[in-house]
Amino acid sequence: MIGNIKSPKPRKIFRLQLEIDKREYSFLPSKKYCSNKYSLVPLRERDVESIRKWRNEQIDILRQNKPLTKDEQSKYYHQVIKKSFYEKKPKIILFSFLIKNTCIGYGEEEENIKKLIKELNLEEQVLFLRNISQDLKNALVAKSNIFVMPSIVYKKSVEGFGIAYIEAAQYGIPSIGGKDGGAADAIIHDKTGIIVDGNNLDDVYSSIVDLLTENKFIEFGKAAKDNSNNFHWDNVIQKYIKILN
Repeated sequence: MIGNIKSPKPRKIFRLQLEIDKREYSFLPSKKYCSNKYSLVPLRERDVESIRKWRNEQIDILRQNKPLTKDEQSKYYHQVIKKSFYEKKPKIILFSFLIKNTCIGYGEEEENIKKLIKELNLEEQVLFLRNISQDLKNALVAKSNIFVMPSIVYKKSVEGFGIAYIEAAQYGIPSIGGKDGGAADAIIHDKTGIIVDGNNLDDVYSSIVDLLTENKFIEFGKAAKDNSNNFHWDNVIQKYIKILN
């Protein structure tokens, strides 16, 4: 009997997938929002597994208690997300971020960096840490001499405020940040760190050497810690109150 069961034709499977991807939030005027080759569409079922893997790779940032299983992710999609498509006021709205109809995530830069590290014979000096606890991450930052994140403009993406610089400053660690984006709002150039051109490797390199020379990073680190107090919520809320009054 099993031999008589016919598998679904590819065309039918494709048609079914298109129907699934046509799901939309009933309260939104449009199903798809586009900007050049990028687009946002209501979360597609086909992207659920990729998103699960990405979330598990960022478990320390997203503060998940444990990695998500396939069953947990699927159950959440079918019991929570699918219902939200038909609600007038859904409690949660999720989208797939696409480039040419493909859901995008981390890309391939990690592998490129690993190849470069191997070429430069720096494998014993560079570590890639994943899924580490928040406590371990904080401990590693606290034991550092410099926090280096020279952000650049990539296509239409750029670093926002740069909270990571303030988090490092709280531990007395000065930062090297890129001139593009919000680093300048968090770093006082030549006092709590250095603002560089992230596209200029010589600029980044010379800034690292500068801070390490004669332990200059210690002086900058103290200034960075003092400056981080300005970003404590108690102080920030007072500024909001003054503006509102």
